[in-house]
Amino acid sequence: MSAEQKGQKDGEVVSEGDSLRRLLYRAGLIALAPALLAFFWLGLIREPLIQSGTATSLAQATVESRADMVGLYIKDLELRIDVLTLQLDKPTESQDLTYATLSFPDADAISFIPLDDLGTVSISPGDYGLRSHIDIDIVRRAFGGEDPAPEFVVVDDEAYTLFARGIGSPVKGVFIVEVSQRRLKKLITPGSEGQYRIVQELPGAGNDTVVGTLRDEPLVHADVTGTLWKVEFAPNPEWLSAAQPSWWGLIISVIIALAGILSGFYLLIQQSEQLLKVEIRRILEAAELRTPLRVTVPALTPVAKMLRQLSLLSRRQLVLQARREATREDLGEVASKGPDVLMPEPTEGQQDPDELLADHEPQPDIDEIPVHIFRSGSIRGDVQTELTEALIESIGQALAVMCGDRNIQTLVVAHDSRPSSKQIRTVLVKALLASGRDVIDVGEIPTPAFYFATHETDTDSGIMITGGHGGEQFNGFKIVFHRKLLSGVGIEEILATIRSRKTTQGSGRTIRSRIEADYIDRIAMDVSLALPLKVVVDNDFGTAARITTPLLEALDCDLVSLNSPEEGPRPTERTLETALESLGEQVRAESADLGVLFDSDGDRLYTVTEAGVAVGNDLLLMLFARDMLERNPGADVVYDIQCTRQFAPFVTRAGGRAQMSRSGQAFIQEKMLQAEALLAGDLAGHLFFAERWYGFDDAPYAMARLLEILATASSGFGDIVAALPQSRSTPAIHIALESKIRKKIMRALVSNADFPGARITTLDGLRVDYADGWGLVHNSTTESALSLRFEGNDDASLERVKGVLRKAIADAEPSIDLPF
Repeated sequence: MSAEQKGQKDGEVVSEGDSLRRLLYRAGLIALAPALLAFFWLGLIREPLIQSGTATSLAQATVESRADMVGLYIKDLELRIDVLTLQLDKPTESQDLTYATLSFPDADAISFIPLDDLGTVSISPGDYGLRSHIDIDIVRRAFGGEDPAPEFVVVDDEAYTLFARGIGSPVKGVFIVEVSQRRLKKLITPGSEGQYRIVQELPGAGNDTVVGTLRDEPLVHADVTGTLWKVEFAPNPEWLSAAQPSWWGLIISVIIALAGILSGFYLLIQQSEQLLKVEIRRILEAAELRTPLRVTVPALTPVAKMLRQLSLLSRRQLVLQARREATREDLGEVASKGPDVLMPEPTEGQQDPDELLADHEPQPDIDEIPVHIFRSGSIRGDVQTELTEALIESIGQALAVMCGDRNIQTLVVAHDSRPSSKQIRTVLVKALLASGRDVIDVGEIPTPAFYFATHETDTDSGIMITGGHGGEQFNGFKIVFHRKLLSGVGIEEILATIRSRKTTQGSGRTIRSRIEADYIDRIAMDVSLALPLKVVVDNDFGTAARITTPLLEALDCDLVSLNSPEEGPRPTERTLETALESLGEQVRAESADLGVLFDSDGDRLYTVTEAGVAVGNDLLLMLFARDMLERNPGADVVYDIQCTRQFAPFVTRAGGRAQMSRSGQAFIQEKMLQAEALLAGDLAGHLFFAERWYGFDDAPYAMARLLEILATASSGFGDIVAALPQSRSTPAIHIALESKIRKKIMRALVSNADFPGARITTLDGLRVDYADGWGLVHNSTTESALSLRFEGNDDASLERVKGVLRKAIADAEPSIDLPF
């Protein structure tokens, strides 16, 4: 038995090859291959094309210069002829023409053809010195009032250029000037650069060489201004070669680039091995001495943690723990498999700490902490009686402790436009700074812009001060750690940390930053509208107004803005239904393409069509899903349990996979991350985009994506929505009840869930699905109330399903008055 086999049998660690070095070599070859291909392309394809283009451009510039010289010469002749026509009104053949010939040395002959007393003239070859039909044609055109271009004429092997100009207005006669080719020949004399030739192009008569000869075919040519001529140029190859750039520049660049790549690759191989050796040595020392450790190579973090465990636990304890974890992972894999639409069935003993089957009551407020404001996904309470400055300070201290446990040093802090938000921010920031946390204060912005700040600033964590869509007497916090909304157990940890009175001390720093412009620019760069649209926006007297106006201006839309914070406060009698009704009236009055309503902190979106009809957010999610799946077939889409039963089949037909989630922003986001979905949304108006965006719920961005869809559609918003599959349904119905009564009702409904012919789902409360409709009752995630919703294929089905749950709730608690 070899030493290596013996070592493996005894459980020892042996070295087998150097996979890291092989990986680096492969990576180097992969990195080098594109560079070599690029150099090959440059040397064999691109550079010859550049050389050829340079040669053509140089030759073209040369021939255009020579053509300009010829053109100037012709222009000079024409100007002198024009001067003569002005000086001589009706010359005699003996006196004036002699003078003209003496003042025009380039002319071989000058003649004048006058009109007779009747204003006519008869001309034939031989008359007035005319020697060809070309001469006669030019004279006739001059008598017709034209200034004919000079033409090259050959008669009896004698070549000349003929000019003709009329005298007087109307024309009394025509000057004819014959010019020799002597000057033209000098102008196109061949040089070291190559040979030239002037060619005359007459329509339907082919080309005639005026002067010059070429040994080779012409490479380029240029027209002579004011003539029917062009100058052709055949450059000498030696001249082109001497004028073009050398290949040495490219060769030296390639050598330098290859040397840099190879040097960097060599350094990478050497330094990576050294880095691993140093990091492993640090991990071993920290495990042995049980000292704190910051791992600089993330891939080694599991090794470091395991070594730390080995230093604290016995081998037997570690093995038992590993077996338990493996068992849980196997169970998790089995549970994750399912059909395209995931609607989990209840399991025996299933409980929800925030929901219906909890047998214990909340701890009494013996420490005067109103525990009910610590909700599943946020903290929210009355600013006068519950969210006191002392409690805000305690929350800030607790969050600082939790940040220390999570290695978070810096937090983004933002707030909405509520009157109480700025004071809460002051107290909170002071507590964080005194606890040693640094703060980036981004000011008053909507919640989606705050989420954006956790992706685009120097930290991925933060606190948003907002009361959500509640009244102005409420306020609170949404907390993000490592770009994930804190919820459930995380919110409970805040309360537990406050009660433990655990704090940290320090001296943090704060800076102010503005993120709105970056946020708007990022949306405008992602979304492009084919046509501008007219949009009526209701900002609900909230911070969304800080974004919607500049955003829609950046998208070149016509905006009608309603209910900005300056127009507040929000009326107490204002409800979602009345707000949408008022928005619809304004859309019709403005003849707008659609209306958009944001909640006060800007993370929920509601819409109305051009006819003022409100659109359900489950239908809006269908539009987004269809649009996204056109680019990403097979992608997952998450929807909440309140959405229409038409949603999942619609997504499947569109080529996607629909996954159902519990209601609530935090639960939907968690489900979206688990499924790696590209889109998610709920009936309440939270819309999450991971395709082209960051994955958080973002109402302003959702509005921009909707405008992008509508701008390319051939029909209006209303027609698009009307074409979607729909059923008869109710909006969410809220019944405010005390916690004890709610839990009693839910416990009774789930425990006695006897609904023959129905499929029961307890993913979130109780959902009863029949063949022709369904009903849902569950705890509201934002209010101390039960929330219900019903849907049916028609009115009769809808009323039947409502009757089934009405009876079940009445049997569980006869004392309550049901509003449906």
